[in-house]
Order: sequence, then C-alpha cells, then structure tokens
Amino acid sequence: MKTQPDRVSRAGCMLAVFLVTLPAAVCAGTLCFEAEDATSIEAPVRIWDGGDDPADQKVAAEASGGKFIEIPEGAGDPPDVAGEAVYEFEITQPGRYRFWGRVWWPNSCGNSFTWILNDDNPFVFGRGGTYESWHWVRGMLVTLQPGRHTLRVLNREDGARLDQILITRNLRLVPMGIEEVTVSIAPDEVADEKNAAAE
Repeated sequence: MKTQPDRVSRAGCMLAVFLVTLPAAVCAGTLCFEAEDATSIEAPVRIWDGGDDPADQKVAAEASGGKFIEIPEGAGDPPDVAGEAVYEFEITQPGRYRFWGRVWWPNSCGNSFTWILNDDNPFVFGRGGTYESWHWVRGMLVTLQPGRHTLRVLNREDGARLDQILITRNLRLVPMGIEEVTVSIAPDEVADEKNAAAE
C-alpha cells in the first residue's frame, strides 16, 4: 500500500518529468510505464491489434489501458527472426535498481523475452510457470548512474506478452496488479498529449 508521502513525492516527480517531457525520469525511486509506449518497435514485436478472438479480448480487458506488446504465435524465434521494442529513460539518482515486467505467458514455450540494458549482456527475462494470467515477473538488478539509459525487449518466444515495465530503487517493492503509470515515454505526439493531459 502506498503511503501518503509516497503519493506526494510521486506526484512531484511526474510534474518534473512533464515539464521536461522526455525522456522519462526515475524520481522518488520508481518509474512505471506502458509496454506499448516504446520509442520504437520492430516486427514481429507488435502492439496487440485488437483482433476478434474473445480470448484475446479478455486478455486485453485485464491489461493496463487495454493494450500490450506481444510476439504473435507463429512469428518465429531468434536467430531466424529478430524484432524488439526499445525504451529510453533517465534516472536522477545513482543506485541499485530492480526491473519488473507485467506479463502474460501462454505456456512453457512462450514464457520469456530477452532484455538488454545499455548494450550490456542479454538477460533472459521470464521462464516462470504461471500461465494465462497477467502477473509480475522480477527482472535484473543493476547499478545505474544518473543519466539516460536504453532498455531493449527482444523477441525470444512466440506468444509472450508484456503490459507494463517498472524500475525501482525500492528493492522490497513487489508490484501487484496494474501499477500506476508515472509517465508516457514514447517520443511522439501521442506521448506529448498524454503528458500534457496529466499535468
């Protein structure tokens, strides 16, 4: 449960980010953004297209904002098929940061992505055994210096879906359900409109 001071500090952080617009900044320790708000997306990674399948519509109804990114079934796996979503963010305080992702896995053959932070070694994100429901998966724990950083989420297995990404200095934080989005990070007119509306 968030305390009142935490709510106040997050609000102050969001205001600071909106004033400078982009890139997104981690302030007061935590940043959460939508997976579909990538700075760039390369196929077969895609934003869910709103198809007619009732099962997919149920999944979307339980996602933050009704959208997510996914690797479509049958898209193919690396190295034969590439594809990625790229996110740029900025932090203001040095320290150890934990990454989390809110995911939906269809089965054991579609339960991971490859994450690369700042062109470091690839991190296999996922491989959990919770299927057909949105849930949070813990990612890498890294030391980051103030400044701009890039996270790449790469195709690894068909069927994997990603709803939100959370980055936090609070190593005891375990996200639950849909988390509050602190800022939209896509560097386009849509992101600018979202940020302006939230001021």
